[in-house]
Amino acid sequence: MPKLFTSFKKRIDKIVLRMNNHKIGTGLTILLTACAAIFVALPVAYTLYSSELLHNQRLALGRAEANLAFQELDFVWGGLPPEDGFNDYSGHLVLVDQAGDVIFSTVPGPEKQAVRPDAKEDSIVFTHSLASGMTAYYLYPSYRMDTVAAVWISIAYVAVFICILFIIKRKMYDPITKVERILHGVIEGETDFTFDAAKRSDLFSPIFSDLHALFENMKALTLRESNAQLMKKQAELDALQSQINPHFLYNTLEAIRGQAIEYGLQDIEMMTRSLSKLFRYSISNHNTLVTLREELDNVDNYLYIQHLRFNNKFTKISRIDEDALDYMVPKLIIQPIVENAIYHGLEMKIGQGQIIISAYITETRLIIDIQDDGLGISEESLRRLNATLSEGNTQIKPHTKGSSIGLRNVNARIRLTFGKGYGISVYSTEGAGTDVQLKLPLTK
Repeated sequence: MPKLFTSFKKRIDKIVLRMNNHKIGTGLTILLTACAAIFVALPVAYTLYSSELLHNQRLALGRAEANLAFQELDFVWGGLPPEDGFNDYSGHLVLVDQAGDVIFSTVPGPEKQAVRPDAKEDSIVFTHSLASGMTAYYLYPSYRMDTVAAVWISIAYVAVFICILFIIKRKMYDPITKVERILHGVIEGETDFTFDAAKRSDLFSPIFSDLHALFENMKALTLRESNAQLMKKQAELDALQSQINPHFLYNTLEAIRGQAIEYGLQDIEMMTRSLSKLFRYSISNHNTLVTLREELDNVDNYLYIQHLRFNNKFTKISRIDEDALDYMVPKLIIQPIVENAIYHGLEMKIGQGQIIISAYITETRLIIDIQDDGLGISEESLRRLNATLSEGNTQIKPHTKGSSIGLRNVNARIRLTFGKGYGISVYSTEGAGTDVQLKLPLTK
């Protein structure tokens, strides 16, 4: 190691001699001597060059090599702290004298311009003036700064891309997944779903609104079908509970009719015949829909019996369009309303009354009107009745009492058959009469 130091010291002396010839000064001599001393003790960190090139010839005026730890150059930098960035060994150190000549440089390469700090356009230069009058330059490659910036820009792009993916997932994928889950639930038989269509303002808002309307209609249809099945079962139970054999009743009525014919009792004969037809129509026809013609024939049989009972207290007027007779209507929807008009409108009326039955068609509906000139309905009772009918309650208890049971029953069966857009409306003036209007679809 001493031999190595002695050899290096000789080389330093030569450099100092030549530097003295160039009037560089003794301050640098001290620096080079220190470099030589450090050379034998510290690990390699930098290689310093001092060169004076004559034209293009690679004639080194002097070269000093020292393995310097960068933190040991603190005496050169005048005590600059490490955080100033000069502890980053990716840059280069350049010492320039007062005349602007490069004395030392860590920039590799023989060309003079390559080590001049003002010629390094691709570097960021940090300067510091030394006490000896020299200037120290630290050259940091600008491409390294660009690399750092590029890294941060790439990170920003990735973050933005992730945010875009998150937004796409939330705005596109999540709604599609929810729709798929809802449709799968429908296939499995589920009907209870919650929708936030009113809160949405995106592309899927119309889809969720339509789905909401669709499932509401499905629920209503399911409820109607369920109620229809319940009413059908209840009717079957009522028929079983009556324990009456229809054939026995028919035979009994025919026997009474035969006796009436034998004794010349024409009114009794006609009454039993009408009652037999009325009863046969009520329980023997299993079709839920009949023609308007059949329904009106049944009403005629009912009114014949009532004429005999009330001694022709009222008359019937028919205003039926021929084109309306072949349209289909639910069975037994007119007779209960006529019965309601007789018992709650005409029976207590003083004097003769009348019932007007009208039927006509519009572009989309069949309209049936049953009017009477009886006692009418009070304003408050009429309001409650129409409110009950508009609710569309299709659950009618078979033994419910009251004057509106016939109307409610007919209204419920019409809505169960055709939907909420159809049913009964009641118009009445107390003391003047009542008009019950049935709205039905055109069905053949």
